[in-house]
Amino acid sequence: MNMKKYAIFFLLSFAFVSFASAEDFTRDLFVGIRNDPEVVRLQEFLRAKGFFTYPESTGNYFSLTQQAVAAFQLAHNITPPAGYFGPLTRNAVNGQLSGEIPITLPPENTPTPPFTEFKRTFSPGLTNDPDVVRLQEFLRTMGYFTYPVSNGNYFSLTEEAVRKYQEANDLRVHGRFDANTLREVNKDITDGVIIVDNTTTRTLPPSETATSTFHEIIIISQFRGNRTDPVSEQVTISNKSKEQSVNITGWTITNARGGRITIPQVQNLPGGTSIQLSDLILTPRGTVIITVGKQDRNINFRENLCTGYFKETSKFTPSIGSRCPNTIDTADLTYFSDRCLEVIDDIRGCRTPDSGDFFGIESECSDYLIENFSYAGCVRNYKNQENFYQNRWLIWLQKDAEMFRNTHETITLRDTNGKFVDERGY
Repeated sequence: MNMKKYAIFFLLSFAFVSFASAEDFTRDLFVGIRNDPEVVRLQEFLRAKGFFTYPESTGNYFSLTQQAVAAFQLAHNITPPAGYFGPLTRNAVNGQLSGEIPITLPPENTPTPPFTEFKRTFSPGLTNDPDVVRLQEFLRTMGYFTYPVSNGNYFSLTEEAVRKYQEANDLRVHGRFDANTLREVNKDITDGVIIVDNTTTRTLPPSETATSTFHEIIIISQFRGNRTDPVSEQVTISNKSKEQSVNITGWTITNARGGRITIPQVQNLPGGTSIQLSDLILTPRGTVIITVGKQDRNINFRENLCTGYFKETSKFTPSIGSRCPNTIDTADLTYFSDRCLEVIDDIRGCRTPDSGDFFGIESECSDYLIENFSYAGCVRNYKNQENFYQNRWLIWLQKDAEMFRNTHETITLRDTNGKFVDERGY
């Protein structure tokens, strides 16, 4: 009889669990996820509970969703309220979805807490390192590391966070995780300075934590984001290689809030009768300047010896070169009048003749000026010259609004496979 009761209880329990878990959340969610139906469900749940106030459920797990999850964690005593949707938070949400009290996860299914003692020292330059992930999580919990994900890369942002920790703990400030810093961190861990929730580890998927083969070849050489005008927000990417050209079309630049730039195709020879777009092949020692704001010609192009003519009709920020070639030898043009030869000698740089230049010259000279002193004439005369194509590209995103925050910002460059190339911040 008792065995029969146990059997019935077991079957009913199994049926209840199956029903309750039909709409349960089954995986971790974290900052950086985009267009995800599970994030949509989470946003809907949090809105219904009063924690998520954004008017639509986007499926993007950025700062607003992170804050809503953190608020839910605070309300349910899940510490620390880091805004990461991990096992404990997921269990609490699933419990409310089913109308039951959340069941404590069994120990064997609970991830190992990230803040065990550190066993080794390390320095900037490491990539995709699990100990660096743990260090970043530790520093985030202490308030020193603010980048939204722990990627395991020990570059400028992690180094700066270590510096802040060292300064706050009266250690020598150098940004390396040396023996003295290791001892102080381990002391904080063993003394219980930090309350750890097993949901705090936030690592990107492997494709995004992996380091690109172009790391330290293609770099963010300059970043000007702390401006209020979009046309002054600029990211400069450079190729450090002396030999290798790299196709960077399709690479992405993301900011700390998840905003994304995709590097587009460009015109290698702009100004033609038809637009010919091609991938941006960044040549050795080449640079591309990406500007957030608008440019009235609405073209992205590679500079050449003649593009300075564009400045006559358009304003460019950043400025483009205006030194056009002028290798015309008037000694070969003696059949023109003295007045014509004088006008030719006086035209310097990328300048088309004005009305005054045509005064007092013969029609043959006028035809010559029109045919040769223009962008089209310049290209025709010099495009086969070895140095015709310059080593700089210019891109405008044509946006009205700022892309980057003015006080603190971090940008990350990734290749077409989503692998880490470089990062820069202020």
